[in-house]
Amino acid sequence: TSHRDVTSTPGGSGNVANCLAALGAQVRCFGVVGDDPEGALLTEMLSDEGCDVSGFVIDGQRPTTVKRSLVGLAQHRHPQKMFRLDIESSKPLEVDIEHSLQSLIESRMKEVDVVCLEDYNKGVCTPAICQAVIAAARSAGVDVIVDPALLEDYSKYRSATSITPNRTEAELATGGESSSPVDMATTLSTQLECEAIILTLDKDGALLLANGQEPCVIPTEAQAVYDVTGAGDVVIAAIAAARA
Repeated sequence: TSHRDVTSTPGGSGNVANCLAALGAQVRCFGVVGDDPEGALLTEMLSDEGCDVSGFVIDGQRPTTVKRSLVGLAQHRHPQKMFRLDIESSKPLEVDIEHSLQSLIESRMKEVDVVCLEDYNKGVCTPAICQAVIAAARSAGVDVIVDPALLEDYSKYRSATSITPNRTEAELATGGESSSPVDMATTLSTQLECEAIILTLDKDGALLLANGQEPCVIPTEAQAVYDVTGAGDVVIAAIAAARA
């Protein structure tokens, strides 16, 4: 392997920003990066794609999240992700960083059409940040679409416009390992008072449960891929672009 075989790309919410930019959206990014080369590279790459990165807060006490995937060839033919090395901190934001991020988001809310709240459970989307974003968006008449983390308690997302958990996330959040997708979506809709639940079901497509309407199953066509990382990011980017 040579250094030419190493590629870097924005991940996590950076992947969502990239997807939105590719769909023609004007993207404003808000979040926290470390005071390190990886944070500088992420900022530069997103800026090069046309994203506004003035909403980044630099936290010198935590590293920029990096996920290094090692991809080999199965039987010397097919790409196969072998393992991944993560460098990150998942501790909650310090109060001063949290306040700085909240102020930045609130100051720009009237400029946007849709907010994607991307939670990867790395400590940035604290309950205070989530509720502040949702409150500011509701006040400004802006939709908030949440891509939730793998959590048992979704209360910090209450009153968002819509939420897009996958099957595993919905099962954990509702305690419904044996529940049907419709039952899980109904439970989440009641708990969170959301207008719409979009439950992604991998090879089975997705389920849309919108206020006052019958559940709608959206089919898909299964694809042969070696790495499904970022699939949920693409879904929320497409929904947000359409809503905007």
